[in-house]
Amino acid sequence: MPKAASHSVPYRQRPKIDAPLLNRAVTAAIQAGWQPLSRGKPVSVLVE
Repeated sequence: MPKAASHSVPYRQRPKIDAPLLNRAVTAAIQAGWQPLSRGKPVSVLVE
């Protein structure tokens, strides 16, 4: 994906993702019972 121009609006730019935070959040959700490959009712998991 090409880089966004400096004059583009913020909501059109790719968000910055904190990989270690994402990794901890997914790990915590899996430990709480989330099954990433299941295709059933959506589940909300609060991760702190």
